[in-house]
Amino acid sequence: MTLRTKLLLALSVLLVVALGSNYLLVRGAARRGLLQESQKRAVALTELLYYSGWFVSTVEEKAEDIIGEQMIVEAALAAHLVDVAENYAHLTPQQTIARLRDVADHTVLDEFWITDETGHAYLRNREEIDFTFPEGATARDQAGAFHKLLSLDRGQVVQKRMPREYDGKVFKYAAVSGIDRPRIVQVGYEAASLAALTQGMTIEDFADWVTDVGGLLGAEFLDAGGAVLQQYHLAKPQAGPGGVPATRVAELAREAISSKAPATRRLGDVLLVARPSDAEAGHAQPVAFIVGFDDRGTRLAIGRMMLYLSLATGAIFAVGMLLAVRISRGIAEPMQRLAREAELIGKGDLDRTVDVDGGPEVTAMESALNSMSASLKDHIEELRRTTAAKERMERELQIAADVQRAMLPVSLPRGEGLEVSAYTAPARTVGGDFYDVQELPDGRLGFCIGDVSGHGLPAALLASQSLSITRTLAMETDDVASVLERGNRMIFHTVETRGLFVTMSCGCYDRGRRTMTLANAGHLPPILWRQGEAPRVLTEEGSLPLGLMPDIEPVREDLALEVGDLLVFYTDGVTEAMSPSDELFGLGRLTDCVAGCPERTPQAVAQGLRSAVDAFVQQRGASDDLTILALQVTA
Repeated sequence: MTLRTKLLLALSVLLVVALGSNYLLVRGAARRGLLQESQKRAVALTELLYYSGWFVSTVEEKAEDIIGEQMIVEAALAAHLVDVAENYAHLTPQQTIARLRDVADHTVLDEFWITDETGHAYLRNREEIDFTFPEGATARDQAGAFHKLLSLDRGQVVQKRMPREYDGKVFKYAAVSGIDRPRIVQVGYEAASLAALTQGMTIEDFADWVTDVGGLLGAEFLDAGGAVLQQYHLAKPQAGPGGVPATRVAELAREAISSKAPATRRLGDVLLVARPSDAEAGHAQPVAFIVGFDDRGTRLAIGRMMLYLSLATGAIFAVGMLLAVRISRGIAEPMQRLAREAELIGKGDLDRTVDVDGGPEVTAMESALNSMSASLKDHIEELRRTTAAKERMERELQIAADVQRAMLPVSLPRGEGLEVSAYTAPARTVGGDFYDVQELPDGRLGFCIGDVSGHGLPAALLASQSLSITRTLAMETDDVASVLERGNRMIFHTVETRGLFVTMSCGCYDRGRRTMTLANAGHLPPILWRQGEAPRVLTEEGSLPLGLMPDIEPVREDLALEVGDLLVFYTDGVTEAMSPSDELFGLGRLTDCVAGCPERTPQAVAQGLRSAVDAFVQQRGASDDLTILALQVTA
């Protein structure tokens, strides 16, 4: 995949993530806003319907009360009129009736009934009816309630409108006591016109209006138990508004009544709103007013909003992709040219000068590539010289290793009462461990094992020198301790050994006597393994190593051996071998390993120790030179 493709893909992913996140956030916010707005609107319309119904139910009663108060005023004026007409103007009853009839014709009042002391209405504008107010009121008597005014001073009675018994017309009557004498002064008003005050103001009328502008599907009143008290504008009376199951409507009604707050629920395309009744509304029990609204308009608005939002997001994405293509091209093309230039430099054209047009970053990379090509030329030349020197050194080290191996015994003595096995392995190409086994001029068998401090070439040189000195001195004297003493003086005065020292153990075996003389200069003590006994470490006393002091006193020990006795000499590469967990092999594991050899032969012991150390260090590898020398008396 090219850089330009990767950049374009990355920009596209970022653009998709940004637009997608913004789309989801805006869509969610807009959807919630529309749903909440439709819900608020539905609650507001429900409140309007509820209070309009309550208002309509009280407006007639309030209007009637106001008219009643006005009728009392009219009756009082009529009482004064009669008093003035009879006592001061001395009008005849016919003249007074004419005045009353004129008042009835020019006001909202329809009837006047003025009585004498007996309750007989001798003054009236309805002369065709001769009427006397009865003393008691009955269920079918509208006039009996006014008879008490004959015995009251300044009394008044206002009666609710009701149908008259004799003609069925709805009338409202009010009366006062007479001014000049006991009498009833009554005025009447045909109250059928009161119903016209609320015409077009019923809850059904409001429901019809909301159906057109608010999506009303129906309304009903339910009590706290879910029973329907009254329904309005329902297409299916057996179901709730909008065809919602009655059980769901009852559940919402109970929720609104219990919480004493409006409750809403969306069921498909229907939005239900439940409004609990107020105490002042005159309901004797808790009631919920349930209204259902058609919610499809909200859903359509949400759909349109989603469509517009999707189109806008798509347009922004298209523009963003065009910009991403241009941006990726502007970034990728200089980088691709730089990559081609770097490829040519990588193929060896180090004399090439990079020149690519671009921004500050490209210029910086261009300078870096030119600097890199110049540095590469210098480093390659330096590497060539260093590699040649390293190869020469490795060849020289390999020659030194070959020389060092050549100085070790080519073959070990076999038979004649003593069997010998040896193994050595340097930690590096050359090492500081050495050993030797030689026939001495007097027929005895001489041997030595040594370890030079440090590693590498200096240790190898001192090891070779120490081995040569020991061989030379062994031919001049038969005393092993003298060999170490004289060898120490020679090594100490050798300039090249400054800072180094040598540990060495020498021995001389007399086959005829089966005796061995040992001398030790700071070297690890050997292990003696006799038949029927556990391996044991010989004396741990020691002296200073060779090369530290001008004079030393090696530790000397004479051993009387038996057939089968086995001696094991070793360097610290065995005991100080380290496991991956930083644990030393130690002298205890060494003796246990010797005792665990299945065969009591020098070869088996040397091979067993070597395998045990390799298994112990595992992948960590050897950290020091390792040498093992095993001797066994066979006759």
